[in-house]
Amino acid sequence: MPIRKYLITLTDAELEICRQATISRLERINQNGYKHREPATQDDKTNFHNNYRGIVTELAAAKYFDESYEANKPCDRSRNDLLNGCEVRSLQAKYSWGCMIVHKWDKPAPYVLVSLTENPNEFMVIGWRDLVDCRIQKYWRDDMPAPAYFVPQADLHDMATLKQRFAA
Repeated sequence: MPIRKYLITLTDAELEICRQATISRLERINQNGYKHREPATQDDKTNFHNNYRGIVTELAAAKYFDESYEANKPCDRSRNDLLNGCEVRSLQAKYSWGCMIVHKWDKPAPYVLVSLTENPNEFMVIGWRDLVDCRIQKYWRDDMPAPAYFVPQADLHDMATLKQRFAA
């Protein structure tokens, strides 16, 4: 059954907060020498973009759920991306058709897929799936540079069902 996708718009002010939070995050990564992160500078456009994409897509997902979001939070892998316990995965606009990727080391949670769009203020909240349901052999790909589970969008659940689950 096809799922609905939800367009979320962020204001220019919200995007600026995310940009500043990205700069702060990269400074903290370098100052603290986080081992799970690559050294990063604002001039490293790939790392800047990846961290920024993570922050803006988490904010877009939080807006979908009508919950608050702190863009400038410290890096802490033990904390979930959203207050409701969800983890967020993102896609670049050019790969908006792509799969949700989860790893063997990911923590149990509902995983939400959000894609950037060609409009820098708009984000598509695509769908979700519990981690346990993502870790199925048919999704496993070891022919990639970083082996992981690749869950097709067609196998995701509509976001409305996750909202219903939280409301129950």
